[in-house]
Amino acid sequence: MIKLALFFVAQLCMLNQIKAQVGNEWSDMKPPDSLLSIEEMILMAGEIGKRDSSAADKIFRMAIKKAISASDPYNTGKAFYERGEMYFQHRNYNKSLGAFISAKDYFGKSNSEAELGYVNFKIGRTQYYRGNYKLASGHLFFALQVAKQLKLKNLESDVVEYMGILYHVMPNPGYESSSLLQKSLAIKKQLKDQNGELRILEKLGAVYYDQKKFDSALYCSKSSITLAEKLHLTYDANLSYLNQIPALLRLNKQGDAKMNLYYIKTRVLDSADLNIRLRFYIQSGNYSVSIKDLTAGQKKYDTALQIAQKSGFPEMYSLVYINMAETYYYINDFKKAYDYQLQYVNQKRSLYSNENYTTFKELEYVFKINTTEDEVKYLSAQNEIKEVRLKNEKSLRLILLLSTAGFLLCAAIIFFLYRTQKIKGRIIEEQGDDLQTLMKEIHHRVKNNLQVISSLLDLQSLTIGDKQAAEAFKESRNRVQTMALIHQNLYQKGNMKGVEMEKYITNLANSLFSSYHVTKNKIQLNTNIEPVSLDVDLVILIGLVLNELISNALKYAFCAQETGELFIKLEQHEQELFLEIKDNGVGFPPGFNIFRTESFGYKLVRTFADKLKAKLDVFNDNGACVQLYITKFKFSS
Repeated sequence: MIKLALFFVAQLCMLNQIKAQVGNEWSDMKPPDSLLSIEEMILMAGEIGKRDSSAADKIFRMAIKKAISASDPYNTGKAFYERGEMYFQHRNYNKSLGAFISAKDYFGKSNSEAELGYVNFKIGRTQYYRGNYKLASGHLFFALQVAKQLKLKNLESDVVEYMGILYHVMPNPGYESSSLLQKSLAIKKQLKDQNGELRILEKLGAVYYDQKKFDSALYCSKSSITLAEKLHLTYDANLSYLNQIPALLRLNKQGDAKMNLYYIKTRVLDSADLNIRLRFYIQSGNYSVSIKDLTAGQKKYDTALQIAQKSGFPEMYSLVYINMAETYYYINDFKKAYDYQLQYVNQKRSLYSNENYTTFKELEYVFKINTTEDEVKYLSAQNEIKEVRLKNEKSLRLILLLSTAGFLLCAAIIFFLYRTQKIKGRIIEEQGDDLQTLMKEIHHRVKNNLQVISSLLDLQSLTIGDKQAAEAFKESRNRVQTMALIHQNLYQKGNMKGVEMEKYITNLANSLFSSYHVTKNKIQLNTNIEPVSLDVDLVILIGLVLNELISNALKYAFCAQETGELFIKLEQHEQELFLEIKDNGVGFPPGFNIFRTESFGYKLVRTFADKLKAKLDVFNDNGACVQLYITKFKFSS
């Protein structure tokens, strides 16, 4: 007890030292290098981070700076690791991921195998919460290999647990999520980690319920209640009592469900915990509807909705509506089930559009920042490869200088350098693969950001009453989608520099047909596109020109006729590319001059034609016809 008291006194002293450096509001910090070691700074930053992530971040950065100055890659990685864990606990998954990736780099430099296993698990877990399931799977698999190799049973259990959760949302034909969670549970029992057992039992029960294995779900729920009560975790036990009710209702054990509700009502319901109260009234509504007392059930649901409103958390509305939809579905009242499912979807859509995203300008700023950071990483990787190559050249020069020392000495040096060169060649090859993966990730991220911007524009257009303004948003969305298709083509095909024009133009045209609700029964698309692969910068300009001209044709060319045809041609001539967009519609109006019109779309066409150094011809030929003779073009290497 005395040792324990001394330990807490020491921790308190260190905390006071940090606060003295930070100030009244933990601001204007001074490096506590003379007061604390790197390990102590990391420890105290972690403690402060539970309450104030901003102040803790400053301490983490000082610890990182101090560790780098001391050429201590292990503690540098440890500081980044704890920083990532802090941001994960605060649900800032982007900053968490960045810190974990930096920790991985420094743990690699310090050859810390176990830490590499743990940090890959953290990266996989964070990628799961960011929705990047495939990337999460790769990192989890690597962590599992390290855990088995080093016999780290606790790490193995955590990895298998998240693989089970991951494969529940992203089905894998080789694995079943419930079997993975059972394996993780067995390891937790072996390690006597009862808190871990409780956590996995709760997740396993939810998985079994979704799989409609209600007996198994009920068994897991009962086991979690027993374990929570044994550990004196009253809150977890109460939640398990409530979470048990849906499985009981599906198994027609309404009496047991009623007893659970009575237990919560008499022991917990008077507390100020809105989460428990909300779930109690939801399950009370589920019970009443299951016994066909629809009036009582609706009153319980209404009370739950009032609690959701009082809580200020929109997610609670979604929880109420999804339970109502499911319960009415099981009593075969499909109309109400559909109505409440629709309410659930609308609530999710509202949450998606109003809370989880910033304005268009803020997203554009984030997009630019992310792109810049990725470009910096890409250039840094290129510089590292160049440095390795320079070292190889120096080694070869050294061989030539030492060759005069004699045949035996030269042979020994060559043998030594051969082995060194082989290792470095393998490193270069691995870095090349990493660089290829990084470029794919860059294009994937750019495409995702453009898709988000496109979706925001689409959602915004739905709220605008002015048709002209809504149409402008729709056209902007199509332009963003045109660029997103380019980056999608790049990371899917694996060619990081060029775009296959035949597939790209066809996909772009089909996307615009869908956007303007034009069926191919009305307007037939005819293409004559040579199989060429062009440079990305060139394709962006051509894609935007095609977007404007195809959109104009779909909107205006066929208003006076039931059917029509749209022709797109791309040919390679000796010194130029020939691009033609033609239709058999009403054609351009008399006296139309593309070089004098004030139309925003045609202004874009003129501007992009200038950038392509293209000759632009516009005329009527049984319909409108636009031709570009592009002289500034570059094929992808």
